[in-house]
Amino acid sequence: MRVRVDRGSPPMARPQRLTAALAEQIDSNRSAVGHQASFAEHRARLTAEIVARAPASGGGRLCLLGAGNAYDVDLAALAGQFAEIHLVDVDREAVLRAIAGVPLTDGGAQLVAHAPLDVSGMFDRLDLWSRTPPPPGTLSALIGNAAEQVAGSLPGPFDVVVSCSVLTQLQLVLVQVVGDGNPRFEELRDALNRGHMRTLGALLEPTGVGLLVTDLTGSAIYPPMDHLPPATDLGSVMSDVLAAGAYIYAAHPGRLTSEMRRDPQLSRAFELHYPIGPWIWRNGPTQSLLVYGIEIRRRAASP
Repeated sequence: MRVRVDRGSPPMARPQRLTAALAEQIDSNRSAVGHQASFAEHRARLTAEIVARAPASGGGRLCLLGAGNAYDVDLAALAGQFAEIHLVDVDREAVLRAIAGVPLTDGGAQLVAHAPLDVSGMFDRLDLWSRTPPPPGTLSALIGNAAEQVAGSLPGPFDVVVSCSVLTQLQLVLVQVVGDGNPRFEELRDALNRGHMRTLGALLEPTGVGLLVTDLTGSAIYPPMDHLPPATDLGSVMSDVLAAGAYIYAAHPGRLTSEMRRDPQLSRAFELHYPIGPWIWRNGPTQSLLVYGIEIRRRAASP
């Protein structure tokens, strides 16, 4: 195994609300240290989904967006399936901690840290948007620029790109900085989602596959999550959650797929397969989350 650390985004002066929001995410990563075992079910499932999409040659390149502590995946197992694994996150300390936890072996994947790096490409605009949201006609260009900014900061393209339950974290930063009382909040929320999906697409090889994995709800929103019997049909639980409105609004699968279909660039170039899952993510000793995934692939070229 070889390790390389890229510098990520250059340091910059950040507005107070953005600084506080990012510090909260870093603190959350730190608070999870020592609770890796609780992620076991989630980690096994997501690792299996990634391995199932790895190139058969073993020489593929994997990119993990929002890697954090990497408790979501078994890095050692993935290192046997890919030639390179790129870990991307705003939290440099968490990514370096994750890489340091992988046993040193002869051969295996090169692990590359890209941190700190804003995987939304939009954080530096949020404070301005909180006061003066962008004119409606400019959002499409801003979304494209954000995706290009992230993709240009990484050595793509990749065979597999995974959004590791980072979508709801990006949305949380939007709420904390812009505020859900902003008259343009819903448009900005959709723009953030669309930009993230464009980023996944921009990072893919022509034959590559993207996995957008997100938490849909948790026990804080849907308390029955804490008391599900082992043999529970999680597909039915997901249906109940959606029917009850007990979910994270931005993570609704219909909303995400609708965003892709309404975006001409995405709908022309990519096709979706969903849902993958759902499954349970025990995030530490007190929180249970319901997680699902959407697969993104490039459309076959017309003859």
